[in-house]
Amino acid sequence: MERRAIVTGCIFLLPIALACTDPRARPVPPVVQLSFAPGTIVTSPDTLDGSLYAFDEDGLQTLTLRAVSADGRLEVDSTIPLAGFPEQTRSMRFFIPPGVPDNTRVTIVVTVLDFAGFQTTDSTIFATQLTP
Repeated sequence: MERRAIVTGCIFLLPIALACTDPRARPVPPVVQLSFAPGTIVTSPDTLDGSLYAFDEDGLQTLTLRAVSADGRLEVDSTIPLAGFPEQTRSMRFFIPPGVPDNTRVTIVVTVLDFAGFQTTDSTIFATQLTP
């Protein structure tokens, strides 16, 4: 009788234990990575090039890009629909206008939303420098 109770208990607990080992068993937010070339220097005027990688098994819904400078001369805000693809790799280009003072903080923020309603944000901060 005791052996039967142990076997019954194991059969009951086995699916629960297996569900805990699945890395996507519970909903998780998307992965997003914002990248720029090592040693990137931002000057004014300038073109800032970067790349973006996003992944989510549930499918990506939207991508929001925001670039803003502390002095208010640069402000870019755009939302791109992603049509449910699970993976996106995109290049990005931001134009830094003339007249942005030296040592002005420029913040680049990307937010990705998946179809499960989860979002992830990645950001990078640069400080403008005099032309090298």
